[in-house]
Amino acid sequence: MFLLTRILLLGFFCFLISCSSGTGSSARFDDSSEESLLPPTSLSIAVATTNVYIGLDRDVSLTVSPLGASTAVTWTVSDTNLAAISNDGEIVGLATGDVVVTVTSILAPSITATLSVSVQAARWVNHGDGP
Repeated sequence: MFLLTRILLLGFFCFLISCSSGTGSSARFDDSSEESLLPPTSLSIAVATTNVYIGLDRDVSLTVSPLGASTAVTWTVSDTNLAAISNDGEIVGLATGDVVVTVTSILAPSITATLSVSVQAARWVNHGDGP
């Protein structure tokens, strides 16, 4: 009986996770059987601020604690006219300005981390006509 109850609760929990990602934000959820159901106690981004150039991308490095906790997260960007962010934390500059990237744990929505991003015009360097 205990095992059946646990399986039913786990199935219901997984149903809630899949339904909650439909808010319009990008979500990353590893559907493999290896994904942990241990909620993280913290999320941290390697840097507090960064720059990205229009048309170019930059990976955002995320650390989830404790070791073995779920890496299921939602990435959002404060202004989708200025930047976009992929499901795996790759930010792309779209127009000049400043945005805030927020990553939120799906299993523990109160656990978040933020990154300030300055989107800048691309710099092109002319190296002459060649050799």
